[in-house]
Amino acid sequence: MKIETTKRVDILDYVRGIAVLSVVLFHALGSAYSYSALPWDRLFRSFNFPASFIALLPLHFGWIGVPIFFVVSGFCIHLSFEKQGREWRSFFIRRFFRIYPAYLAALILFAFLYTNRNHDIGLQFITHAFLIHNFNADTFHGINSSFWTIAIEVQLYLLYPLLVALVAKFGWRRTLILLATVECLVDGWNAAIQTMLGLARYDSVSPEIFSYLRNIDSPILTFLNASPFGYWFSWSLGACAADAWMKNRQLPLARSSTLFWVLLVVAAYFARPLAPFFFTLSAVLATTAIVKYMSAATVRVCRPNFWLEQLRRAGIWSYSIYLLHQPLLELMCGTLSRQFPAMPSLLKLICCLTFCPIIFLIAAIWYRLIESPGIGLGKRIIQGFDENQAPGENPVAPQAREAAKVADS
Repeated sequence: MKIETTKRVDILDYVRGIAVLSVVLFHALGSAYSYSALPWDRLFRSFNFPASFIALLPLHFGWIGVPIFFVVSGFCIHLSFEKQGREWRSFFIRRFFRIYPAYLAALILFAFLYTNRNHDIGLQFITHAFLIHNFNADTFHGINSSFWTIAIEVQLYLLYPLLVALVAKFGWRRTLILLATVECLVDGWNAAIQTMLGLARYDSVSPEIFSYLRNIDSPILTFLNASPFGYWFSWSLGACAADAWMKNRQLPLARSSTLFWVLLVVAAYFARPLAPFFFTLSAVLATTAIVKYMSAATVRVCRPNFWLEQLRRAGIWSYSIYLLHQPLLELMCGTLSRQFPAMPSLLKLICCLTFCPIIFLIAAIWYRLIESPGIGLGKRIIQGFDENQAPGENPVAPQAREAAKVADS
């Protein structure tokens, strides 16, 4: 059973564009300055830093593009699954060919350029190829530091059938409460560590207490921080929004205050005990902003112009841009540092920003030659299965309809 709808979510292309531009600016800042956030001074950020870096404070928040991507991913995955008839074989074929061909090509490219000889390139490549590199500290940021999110995204795809089953049994509200509890427990555990590390510089904290508290930082926490369970709720928010939007229900967080979540995200940047909640709070903020736009009674349509069109194109190419941008920025800054050791960091950043259009052009070619053909191959494989199927109703359709009824309740 396929859900027929004339609803369009073209706004998501622009949201992806905003997200990928935010991430690129964030990584450009990090590549130029070798750090992308103010350091901690006990429980709060220290402003004892170069004025040029402090002046670029808005770029410090560019990492918010990652939770935006997760929310949009959850929205699009659930929307596609419902519209394609809740058929799992087609779902996983589409996901594989949407993600893996372009990812594998980028992995092979950057594996040849990988220069960190302190790590085994064989281990790096194998764990990245199987998308499990996020579970090993040595491979988490190996080859391409941005690839950790791809691994978690794919693992969330594998958890998606469980999400659908939980929603069918308990409904969206109770399922999201459960997932939020899990994600907040992971973040809260991490927040206890961060608070402890900040307090460790105070004389009022005895060495005995500090030694005891430090034991809570364990391999279990390391595993949970690197696992999809620490991001499941944030991703599922998008899926819940898609479900409500398709079925004409009130969108989640539509009545929530955007300003309230903005203030919490800012507080999570500056206050160390709140820092582990930055991703979750940013995902809630992104969901709130998106659903408020989508649920508006009247949406003002801006006339297309050059910059909006470029933003939309960046959204379409966002996956290819994401796969390629960080190593290329690091290569640019590394070359500048070797050729001009005394070059100021601000000037390196300017050079990175002028290099970004070239990165986008490379990503556009990557999209046209690798990403788009991979997506098309997946569609042709699914069509081949459909053509070989006997005439009549899809045997999974009755079960899909029943599951949809349960999910609606």
